[in-house]
Amino acid sequence: MEGRVLSRSDVRPDGSCTLDAPATGQYVLITSADGYQSQTSEISVVEEPVVHDVVLTVATA
Repeated sequence: MEGRVLSRSDVRPDGSCTLDAPATGQYVLITSADGYQSQTSEISVVEEPVVHDVVLTVATA
């Protein structure tokens, strides 16, 4: 799978963030944070806002 970065966002103090997709369709969401394993999720974007919860796992040495 090839792709390009469409958007980046920092997390708000409450743990939420907002990303803007250029159009409806399928997207890959990659989340990461220092000290945690990154996670990849497929997201289906429709006309309405999409809510997607992500739980990161603490990285092990």
